[in-house]
Amino acid sequence: MPDAELTQSGAEFDRLQAEYKAITDIPEKNQVFLKKQLYAACDAYRQQLAGISQRQHKMQLQELARRAQLCSKLETEISEAAITACQKQWQQHSLPTEWEQAIEKRRQQALAAAQQGQQPDYNSNEQRLRELCIELEILLDVETPEEDRPRRREYQLRKLQQGLGQASASNRPALLEQLLVQWYCASPAVGETQQQLQARFDAAQKRSRNTA
Repeated sequence: MPDAELTQSGAEFDRLQAEYKAITDIPEKNQVFLKKQLYAACDAYRQQLAGISQRQHKMQLQELARRAQLCSKLETEISEAAITACQKQWQQHSLPTEWEQAIEKRRQQALAAAQQGQQPDYNSNEQRLRELCIELEILLDVETPEEDRPRRREYQLRKLQQGLGQASASNRPALLEQLLVQWYCASPAVGETQQQLQARFDAAQKRSRNTA
């Protein structure tokens, strides 16, 4: 059953259960078998419902990544064609409100730079991207490159002062996703630096998949 139909099937599910419970003339020798069949069907239905949420969430992450790619193209290829493509291809699926606002902010900054010749704040962007790399490396217990180790120590000290310790294994997937979302929505650093930081972030992500 397609997800759209499945999400609308709750009333039918309740009705069928009520009808079964209303049946009073089931032979006793058949009751145990039929109950087992009913419970199995109910469990399968609930698992399918849970799968909808997971599939929708995965699709939203893919949509966010796609929009980030549009922003990246606009940020590196300032042309009318890039502007038009970004505007026409922008939304294929809806996003959670917080993600929508964050990626829209990146898009508007990219459009302003493309249309008005504004220079991005590459220095601030770079500092933000470096911090995201460091956060990811700390979360995954991955070594930080030499040039950013002082930043890492400062970041860890700041977190300790704020009373925030090491993430537990149970909330690590959620924190990983938060960092990925923030990365997608972050404006770029200049040229080669952006490529280096992207490679660094990707390498840490690969580590998380390999150890999952």
